[in-house]
Amino acid sequence: MSNSQRGELMPRNQTDCTPAPLPLKKSLREDSCDSLFNRFVTSPFLFAAFAFAPVYSPPMFRFAVALMAACLIAASCAEDARPAPPASAAEIHPLTHKEDLSDYALAWSDDFNGDALDTSAWDYRLDKWYWSAQKAENVSVSGGYLHIALKKESAGKMEYTAGGVISKRSFKYGYYEASFKCPDSKGWHTAFALTPHKQESTGVKQELDVCDTDSIDTKTFSANFQLWKPSHRQHGAKRVKSPDLSADFHVWGCEFTPKKVRYFFDGELVATMEATGYVAPTKATPLGGLDHDDQSIWLSVVAAPLSKTDKVDDTKLPAEALFDWVRYYAPRSDAKK
Repeated sequence: MSNSQRGELMPRNQTDCTPAPLPLKKSLREDSCDSLFNRFVTSPFLFAAFAFAPVYSPPMFRFAVALMAACLIAASCAEDARPAPPASAAEIHPLTHKEDLSDYALAWSDDFNGDALDTSAWDYRLDKWYWSAQKAENVSVSGGYLHIALKKESAGKMEYTAGGVISKRSFKYGYYEASFKCPDSKGWHTAFALTPHKQESTGVKQELDVCDTDSIDTKTFSANFQLWKPSHRQHGAKRVKSPDLSADFHVWGCEFTPKKVRYFFDGELVATMEATGYVAPTKATPLGGLDHDDQSIWLSVVAAPLSKTDKVDDTKLPAEALFDWVRYYAPRSDAKK
């Protein structure tokens, strides 16, 4: 179980960037047993008994003390291994270190627990984009994670396959957040984006790229704000330096309001962009006659020639991207409705 599922919402280790095989989310039993040594040394009686027993005590006494310690350890493991009640929505908050995000309340989330994607909440991304075809069979849920498999395999004219998911539910203003780990195999574009899906666009058809990152450089990502109506234009963009995004999980966040978009990384504000001023605005139409659209959450990976990527590194395939959880927090005035 991740820190964020306990409601602590602290990012995973950001200083150890040594790549390692991904373990399953730590169980309560593992967590409790990890701290048993501390429990032992902080027990005055047991610590004193073990410290002085070899000199002053007969063998039977030392055996009795050892047996008592074993019973304490077993009892601690048994007690702490009991499943903890799930965190309520009120106990889960956006990760932030300085900015005030208290005006938002959790309204929708997926922690990817279980053994299959919740298809009542998600559609598969099924398209061909750049160098890869996105396939449903490349998406799976296990071990508490959403897995997106990246493969070298033929799919029509494409030589690679990848995948992604798109929320069936649409949202608008609020705070969006996701925790994930990117692949380290060159040639893959990982995205956490907010843009319309199947819903009809009646506004500017905005695209908020909370994270756009290419695995040719795993120590940077882009936060973007694009518009697709009345014509495509880049309304804002910022390149952000980061730790190695393939070495550990990190938390990306986005606050979307009628006037501004703010992007966060591991709880720190990294970019702010204007959400108005597309065409000549008036007092009655501050967005210039076009409003923001409702938007879906996209979590996906494609093979792409972006950021000067010349090819996919086939020697590191198959690979995968892993998503721990994703959340939408509504403005508290909306969450109470």
